[in-house]
Amino acid sequence: MSQIKKLKDQRIFRLFLHLGMSCLLSVCCFERAQAQSPDDIQRAVALDQEAKALIEAGQFRSAVEKYREAISLIEHPDLLINLARAELKLGEAQNAYRACSKALSSPLLTPKAKAAASSCIQEAQHKMNEIQAMVSTYPPGAKLRLDGRPLGQTPWRGQLGPGRRQFDFELSGHLPVSRTINAVPGAQIKLQVRLIPEGMGGLLSLTTIPEGANVMFDNEFIGQTPINAFPTSSGGHRLQLILKGYLTESHQVFVAESQNQEMNFYLKPVRGQVSATDLWPAWGLMSAGALTSLMAGYFGYQALSARNEANDLALKDGSLARYDDYRFLIRDMESAQNTADIMWVTSSLMITSGITWWLIAR
Repeated sequence: MSQIKKLKDQRIFRLFLHLGMSCLLSVCCFERAQAQSPDDIQRAVALDQEAKALIEAGQFRSAVEKYREAISLIEHPDLLINLARAELKLGEAQNAYRACSKALSSPLLTPKAKAAASSCIQEAQHKMNEIQAMVSTYPPGAKLRLDGRPLGQTPWRGQLGPGRRQFDFELSGHLPVSRTINAVPGAQIKLQVRLIPEGMGGLLSLTTIPEGANVMFDNEFIGQTPINAFPTSSGGHRLQLILKGYLTESHQVFVAESQNQEMNFYLKPVRGQVSATDLWPAWGLMSAGALTSLMAGYFGYQALSARNEANDLALKDGSLARYDDYRFLIRDMESAQNTADIMWVTSSLMITSGITWWLIAR
């Protein structure tokens, strides 16, 4: 009987628990319904209809504003999905992704809305992985091809697939130009191309590291780096780059007919005038080498003294009683001699390293 009573009590407890949860959910839904008045719902529906009309008219930005106003009244998943679709039309894939994700977490989500939100998220993710490209020419209006496929005229803006891509430009009275890029998913590419008129000579573009070098072109000052598309006659020219604190560089450059010759130079700093800070490692190494050589001389003197003393002992007193003294003198001589040899080698390495450092720094 006790087991039957226990099971009955458990069933009664579960019944009251379910009733309590149902009441709590009812209260929450009632409060939500109270927060959303009939006027708000009617206004949101009207805004949804206005936004749809704007989308049909191609006014996607205005439609997005209408949808956002409607969502501020009622955060319904259908409104969020419609907002995301309008934002996808504007190319705002990240905003669309956030709106569809919010729709998926809505308690009012229906199976149909869930499928639409999931599809919207996939499309937004695909758009976010696309490569945005902006291509322009000077002068504009050039015929543009992408991997041999016509795209229209410059300026052009659109999406690219990932990988290696080639743009071809053609404009009457100008030389055809090709540019190759490596398109990476999620990147934004901005390509600007200067078209060169036929028979005008060539163009010269210069950059230096660091920037700000004075440029003498055929003994004429033409400005400071960077220099972009400086017009000149085709053929060989003399170029000088002058920047305080750096070595002056002279180069012979060749500019091809109707080509933009792009050159980059790394300027070398002047090493003839160095501070004491630049040379202190060299002086330190040479000083340490000299000190080590003095210590090596001291130990060499100790080895020589021990050798002479052992030699005198062996010649003047060869008794067994003094053998231990002789052996100790020989041991001291060998120890001092080994120490002196090591110090001589170390001293030579230090002095050689110091001289090398000093020569390089100068």
